[in-house]
Amino acid sequence: MTALEIQNLDVSFRLPDREAPIDVLKGVSLRVEEGEIVAVVGESGSGKTTLIRAVTGSLADNATFSADVFALGDLDLRSLSRAAYARVRGARIGFVPQDPLQGLNPVVPVGRLAEEPLRKQGVGRAQRRRQVLELFERVGLDDPERVHRSFAHELSGGMCQRVLIAAAISTRPRLLIADEPTSALDVTIQKRILDLLVELRGEIRCSIVLVTHDLGVAEERADKLHVISRGSVVESGSPAQILASPTNDYTKLLLSASTIGTAVQVAEPPGDQDTSTPAAVHVRADGVSKRFAADAQALSDVSFAVRRGSTLGIVGESGSGKTTLLRIVAGLVDGYDGTVSVDAGGQLADIRDKASHGYLRRRTQLIYQGSYGALNPRLSVEKVIEEPLTGFRLGDRGWRRDRITELLDLVKLPQETRHKYSSELSGGQRQRVAIARALAAEPELLLADEPVSALDVTVQAQILELFRELRSRFNLTLLFVSHDLGVISEVADETLVLLRGEVVDSGPTARVLRESGSPYVRELVDAIPGGQLATVSS
Repeated sequence: MTALEIQNLDVSFRLPDREAPIDVLKGVSLRVEEGEIVAVVGESGSGKTTLIRAVTGSLADNATFSADVFALGDLDLRSLSRAAYARVRGARIGFVPQDPLQGLNPVVPVGRLAEEPLRKQGVGRAQRRRQVLELFERVGLDDPERVHRSFAHELSGGMCQRVLIAAAISTRPRLLIADEPTSALDVTIQKRILDLLVELRGEIRCSIVLVTHDLGVAEERADKLHVISRGSVVESGSPAQILASPTNDYTKLLLSASTIGTAVQVAEPPGDQDTSTPAAVHVRADGVSKRFAADAQALSDVSFAVRRGSTLGIVGESGSGKTTLLRIVAGLVDGYDGTVSVDAGGQLADIRDKASHGYLRRRTQLIYQGSYGALNPRLSVEKVIEEPLTGFRLGDRGWRRDRITELLDLVKLPQETRHKYSSELSGGQRQRVAIARALAAEPELLLADEPVSALDVTVQAQILELFRELRSRFNLTLLFVSHDLGVISEVADETLVLLRGEVVDSGPTARVLRESGSPYVRELVDAIPGGQLATVSS
């Protein structure tokens, strides 16, 4: 039996400043059989999210939609009113959004939000609470009771993602649409979530449309693979067949940028490196501990030192304390034990020292994990980038305009982007805007929280190359948080591994990845696609 059938789907959008509509999807066709996992792969801006919004009935009001066939089982979705579609969504169609911040109300405990689909199905309060707590445990959330009463801002991005997955599968839908459901999760939790989705498929014959930029996930988990580029499906078939013998140039490009079947390259310092006069320390943390509540120890006795102009990779599963540590260094979290010191014009200063606060605030900039939630949707790109310039009272209007032009060129965005809004940009474009904003005030220290986790492999490679160029050009010091050891191996000189708020290993990246004695680090390394590491000379 066919769970979802789409034939010749076209979607376009009308904009007030354009006469002709913008075509986003053109003649898209796909079929999902009952119990099947179908992966949709494509770069940011290819039309994947528009396809999802069409299937879930959540296209914007300015969208024009047409299809020869658009059916969920025997239900013709084209004939549904918005109210009728809302009843189908959640009951027969489950949805896991890419950005957790879009799916969770910040003023409502996440447990209540996860119970909402069950409440709409008439499930009683006690029973739906019990079911959600069981699902929280199944998706790998420690202490489900605490998570249930927490708000989104009290959880990590990966934990919020797992809350949304639990909510989406709570009603046992016949079709689950998952938009990058594991992009913010470390490889061990990713495996658990994907195993759960496969298990759910077997239990209730749930069909799954898995939108992902990770070709390794598609190869391992999907029955069929559709590659989408510029709004059209350019290649379809079994993952093994497509990845072994791609026929489309775009598919070949995706495959060349992925790590499938290849060893992860770990750069090792050249043998003649002079270590007798190490670079000055730019950031130092000594015994940093942070507790958010009596039962929530986020960090415990974390210490590290980062040399100026180098990159420290911070690795750990979601909820391990990575983001909390980054926010402490940024001066956004108070009430911690220990000290964090940052170079303020030639000498280390405690970030809580009011005398150096103004200097550090400008010279330390944070790039958030979710670029969509980090950019004000009511401001144009130009205004978003201009915010730190006006906030720090830098230059006059003409100088700021020239600075924005320079920054757009620096992050390789076309100049016409300045007049667009974040909703008009792809994920990779939004991330470049976030990087441009962070660079606007000429910082010396960049704190990057999972900056490439939700990007496809080609855009991810471009952003990582951009970070390398920026670091070299401006002698930037970089704290780079990631759950992906493949990414860390490319960008980090040294690596700090966190588990439940504690440091389990730290040191030069090559040593940590190849020689760590920590079972947790070995587990992470073994989960890298290909299961091997290769050492290359830098």
